Amino acid sequence: PTTMATPANAQSASKTWELSLYELHRTPQEAIMDSTEIAVSPRSLHSELMCPICLDMLKNTMTTKECLHRFCSDCIVTALRSGAQRVRKLHQESDNTTFSGGEDNCDSRSHLSNASAPSHPEAGPSRKRSRASDDSGPEPDPETSHDGGGSEIELVFRPHPVLVEKGEYSQTSRYVKTTANATVDHLSKYLALRIALEEAPAPGPEAPGLEDVSEKQYTIYITTSGGPFTTLNGSLTLELVNEKFWKVTKPLELYYAPTKEQK
Repeated sequence: PTTMATPANAQSASKTWELSLYELHRTPQEAIMDSTEIAVSPRSLHSELMCPICLDMLKNTMTTKECLHRFCSDCIVTALRSGAQRVRKLHQESDNTTFSGGEDNCDSRSHLSNASAPSHPEAGPSRKRSRASDDSGPEPDPETSHDGGGSEIELVFRPHPVLVEKGEYSQTSRYVKTTANATVDHLSKYLALRIALEEAPAPGPEAPGLEDVSEKQYTIYITTSGGPFTTLNGSLTLELVNEKFWKVTKPLELYYAPTKEQK
């Protein structure tokens, strides 16, 4: 005897959707219709509002069609330009044709741009990241750096009150969070990069790149208990600076000024 197959629509009709206990008991959240304000910790929004290139607060947010991550407009334009130039240069110097496809990959270009600021791949979002942010895309550098970077240190950058004229820089205070094994030179390079981006003209085909940015452009100082300012050696790690000069349980306070030319 022949057996007749059950139609597909009949099979699907017999199935029922079983709700979990959570789905059965959950209730919708009431929309806030009045002037009620909800306090949110800035740290909880840090990973959402931080530019992956400059590691600062997003400014003039911009995305790319390749990866859809959010960047500062100036950062991503400069990074893509610098990355493309470097890929072309490597392609000319090597017979390896794999470099020719690098310009179409947003991640490779962002990694190349981070090479111009090696000081801060470790200053990424905190370990406590939400599942939504984890699923948004691959961000290996901050995660791997936490595994090997040790403890974190928070610090405040301010212009030197004597060596820097008032109003010379647009930001009077800069808040940075990074790993304790970062050096003073790393901070100098980060600072030079941030100031160069802020003072750069509008992006364009003839806009200058950031190849000349150097940790030698700025000198970092520290003072304790209102005493004299001490110049920090570039090779010192923040952990050593904290243990030797600071010794208090509050963010490290550092001062910067343009390095005087050696004659």
